[in-house]
Amino acid sequence: MTPESVTGAPPATVTFLIVGAGGALGAIARWLAEGGGQPAPGDDVWRTMVINVVGCLAIGVLSGWLSMRTADSKRAIDHQLRAFVGVGFLGGFTTFSAYAGDAVLLIGEGSWALALGYITGTVACCLVAVIIGSRAIRSLVRA
Repeated sequence: MTPESVTGAPPATVTFLIVGAGGALGAIARWLAEGGGQPAPGDDVWRTMVINVVGCLAIGVLSGWLSMRTADSKRAIDHQLRAFVGVGFLGGFTTFSAYAGDAVLLIGEGSWALALGYITGTVACCLVAVIIGSRAIRSLVRA
């Protein structure tokens, strides 16, 4: 009996390659969406915002579509599609889509307090991490 005959999922090695291919394409798409290395003073934040919003829209479409499929139609292709598009491509394109998707899942489960903590905590921690990283590298370079 093979793993895919039991779970409907492909072997881990295949999933690993699917995620890697999606991630590579997502990272390239993000780089292109950010201007392909061309400097664009002043609009970097807006490009990032648009990329994140597009990524959130895409993960919403993917998760909504996958959730509407009937049990009979859920097969290995769902696992592969989620791995390639959701984890790989959108993971390479933006991690914000995964963040927003997780928050929506918590809200959908009725875990409002946890969702609020997750939403605000993630933003606060990420901002603090950027500040710490920026200050740390400046201190190391000056030393």
